[in-house]
Amino acid sequence: MTEKALKQIDRKTRDLNMKGSYMFDNFTDRVIGRGPLGNVLPVVTDALTNVISTPLSTLYVTNIEAQALFCPSNAATGLDIAGDQVDTNGWEIGMSEPGQADARFIFTVGSEPVGFFIEAKFTVADVSGSNEILIGFHEMATVEAARGSYTDYSLFGAIGADLNLATNLASAGETLTDTTDDVSDTVAFVLRMEVDTDGKVTYKMANTAALVASGIVVPTVGLDFTFADGTVLVPCVRQIQDAGLTGTLVMNYLECGYLN
Repeated sequence: MTEKALKQIDRKTRDLNMKGSYMFDNFTDRVIGRGPLGNVLPVVTDALTNVISTPLSTLYVTNIEAQALFCPSNAATGLDIAGDQVDTNGWEIGMSEPGQADARFIFTVGSEPVGFFIEAKFTVADVSGSNEILIGFHEMATVEAARGSYTDYSLFGAIGADLNLATNLASAGETLTDTTDDVSDTVAFVLRMEVDTDGKVTYKMANTAALVASGIVVPTVGLDFTFADGTVLVPCVRQIQDAGLTGTLVMNYLECGYLN
């Protein structure tokens, strides 16, 4: 087989793999399946992973603390991920089974053909009740209840009404950066994180109705953060309630994949 033919096969394989690692769901169709991962019965417990499916996606939802609800529920404009409305309870939502190296949504810094991203839109009844509403990437691992227990991560989102960047590199300890941008009750906001092939992270957001309509921008205060070469990353959405509670917390859409 000629070198040209081999390159064509490599290109087609790359393109198929890239298409396989893309998802978009606006959750306008109802959740059509719910069930526990593996041969277990659903119980109120920490770290239990349940699987939900819609006509567009499959999501893996892991309980944080003794979450009394097994999965998010349908809402008129998306997926309500508020959970059982108990302080410190929440979920981490992923696109792959936690800790599985052969899963679809696994990205290795320095080994991908192009960069990759995650983006989501949220609408919250009471943002002050949020301990965290974060999107981003962390090292491939089983789900940790406390984000600081991960060794490597870059997460972006609302802690209370403040948009923050939470990062950790090689267990050096979390750096929490206040962007000085805020989110508001009942006003939709968009969060986006891009990682280039060398691991450099770019943060983008829209925190007002005007920006949601016109397009996302970089935060007022940013952060230079780069994942180490070879780090295996998984995308996630994290939601944990604070004492004040969020009320309805809707994820209007979720998108993840390779950058074009």
